[in-house]
Amino acid sequence: MEIMITTNTLIIYDNFLIGGIQRLILDQCYEISRLGKKCELVILSSQPSKDIPTFEKREQNLIHQYEVKITYIPGSRFKQFTQIYSLIKRNSHNQVFAHSLRGGILVWISRFILRRNLRISTIFHQLPSLSAPKQRRRRYFYSRFTDNLLIFSESARKDWNYHLERSNVTKLISGSKQVKTCRNGVFLPRVSLVGGNLLQSFGFSGRLVFIGRLKAWKGLDTFLEVAKREELKSFQILIVTPSDPIDFISKLDLNFQKRVTCIVGKSISEVVFKPDDIHLYPANYGPESLFTEGVSINVLEMACLGIPSLITKGGSETWPELVRLGLVVEVDWSNLDSVVNVIESGMKLPENSDIDLARQLIDVKNNIFQITNSN
Repeated sequence: MEIMITTNTLIIYDNFLIGGIQRLILDQCYEISRLGKKCELVILSSQPSKDIPTFEKREQNLIHQYEVKITYIPGSRFKQFTQIYSLIKRNSHNQVFAHSLRGGILVWISRFILRRNLRISTIFHQLPSLSAPKQRRRRYFYSRFTDNLLIFSESARKDWNYHLERSNVTKLISGSKQVKTCRNGVFLPRVSLVGGNLLQSFGFSGRLVFIGRLKAWKGLDTFLEVAKREELKSFQILIVTPSDPIDFISKLDLNFQKRVTCIVGKSISEVVFKPDDIHLYPANYGPESLFTEGVSINVLEMACLGIPSLITKGGSETWPELVRLGLVVEVDWSNLDSVVNVIESGMKLPENSDIDLARQLIDVKNNIFQITNSN
């Protein structure tokens, strides 16, 4: 597999807070740098203040090691355009990964004016159904301004085409540009099988793990409902979040609280997971979502470590291999009895060969290959 990375890649996104997209773009930067190529990251907002958790703060060592250059461009759209125009004019970028539709347009206009030979790949990271109609139409219009339109999952691709096929207006404003699935990936050296801060075991038979932001759709409430079940009282609880979950934990029974360990503001690479961990990802996009995507970046990270994840039913279509390897199991979160039964039945520990295969599949170099080789 040959990754067609040229001498200088520009990657653009809207902000640099904590989230799966930010995680992915940093991993792309690390891998491109590891390949011996130049990579610059442009963020279309102000640099977050010191009290806001970001990957830039968490991973200063990796960012320094792989010489990732980060440029913040805040201000009006016109100001952002002039700075991107100047950036492209004075540099020899050959390729742009636009994880921002707005950023892709600004590059497109700059390229047109400069008549620069510059390939633009735009990667879309949201189910269209989750956008308001006006915003959704705007995004379909923006999608015209790219050479290569990609979306992060099969569910999202189907959702994109669903709205495209239902409206002649949407077809017209988008130019009926075809969107292709580009699976996410993980920079493998960041999720080493050994290392980090060892968590003490208190003698429980296993551990239920939640990883993610404290957003309603991430499902922490559902996770806690599962963890509180009497049948699972022997399980330890690990919650890894960017911000303190005290508002959730303080409402719980004191005996339950004693089972809970919270890790706040740490990267996955700073946590050691155990062979008997089970990761729960009860994502719920709400009634407006026509399709479900249950495999997040955190689920991929866990698979790379050999930790199985329980995900929302119908959400594994993008990653069927992980289901076959036993590293992803679909469950119905509305039926907690069935979820408990899955956990109680014992999750099969994956063979080393299965983990190796999962890591090969999830390697971010595959994600970059899909972007650079799509036509």
